[in-house]
Amino acid sequence: MFLYYSCRDIKLPEYGMKTTVLVICMHFITATALLKNYRKFEETSNELKKLSNLYSDISHLYSIGNSVEGGRELYVIALGKYAKKHQYLIPDVKYIGNIHGNEIVSKEILLELANFLLSSYSTNTTIGLLLNKTRIHIMPTMNPDGMEKSISNMELHSCTGVGGRYNSNKEDLNRNFPDKIVPKSQSNLQPETRNVILSIMKWLETEKFVLSANFHGGALVVSYPYDSYPNAIDNGPSKEYLTPDNDIFTHLSRVYANSLPVSKADFKCNSFENFDEGITNGAAWYPIVGGMQDYNYIVHKTFELTIEMSCCKFPNASDLPSLWQRHKNSLIIFLQKSHIGIKGTVFEENTKLPIDGAKIFVNYRSTYVETSKLGEYWRLLLPGTYIIKVCIKD
Repeated sequence: MFLYYSCRDIKLPEYGMKTTVLVICMHFITATALLKNYRKFEETSNELKKLSNLYSDISHLYSIGNSVEGGRELYVIALGKYAKKHQYLIPDVKYIGNIHGNEIVSKEILLELANFLLSSYSTNTTIGLLLNKTRIHIMPTMNPDGMEKSISNMELHSCTGVGGRYNSNKEDLNRNFPDKIVPKSQSNLQPETRNVILSIMKWLETEKFVLSANFHGGALVVSYPYDSYPNAIDNGPSKEYLTPDNDIFTHLSRVYANSLPVSKADFKCNSFENFDEGITNGAAWYPIVGGMQDYNYIVHKTFELTIEMSCCKFPNASDLPSLWQRHKNSLIIFLQKSHIGIKGTVFEENTKLPIDGAKIFVNYRSTYVETSKLGEYWRLLLPGTYIIKVCIKD
């Protein structure tokens, strides 16, 4: 089947675009995080329920599916003035933590982030404006089974080990998404694992995420797409492979890395890795096939980064407060970046009805974003002059 499109070129001069730009002056907060230990699944779930009940007007707790072992809920807490339902032209963004069960820091940091944002909504102008203009989805753990195993077994508490990394089927959740660069079959996956992956994929179809990050441990670096290259194999030879939006991805990566209160030496966790700027192209570091980051960008046009939060995968719980202080401002500033570029609506000229699925091209880049059912689009861009092409189905 062939689809034909009629297209019109629209030139938007620099700063002449009709768009709402959110400009926020960041207040650096130095309050002490209440992080004392690693919480198991039940404690994590109770904390999310407590936050949802305490701040019911600006939060919404929901589940996108279940894990393999014991059907543990894959909880997400949405934050914002419009937490319960998408609001017209309000961007949706997401954070996903603890994909690998033994890389545990992100779960606690994301729980603390949710607590901080909700408790600061009415007292901090920066946070209040962010939550009024953005719908933020936080999934503290995508792998509650691996997390539970890691916390319960003290022998798995390791800076470099892999115990608890995988789910209960001993499968890697960040190596089993459909890969458009290196075709990968999911037929060998256990049904339960496939259901977890499908739950994430369905979630990405339900919500139109503009910006995203997933979190790991074992390094201190921000990694951007692509994670693989044609004919790559997992952990094979490194080879830089960049997206058509590399300018935006490197900008987003630098924003996060530059906001960390660390020196260049801190980005060097071992003798064979050296990230002077704290950022790297994923494939240039080491290729992975079937990763979630590339899937987000290629299939759903979501700008997603992979953020490694600490050199140690499972540090002592006493290190959590300092790790929270290290990442707090970067996490908040990154969320603000969902408002850079342009946004708008595509509608039928005569009926004024919104057009779903219109393709928005910029400067003839091969990538595009698509409009939502409400005709909305968001296109992350850096300041400049752009040619915008809108294509709709005939």
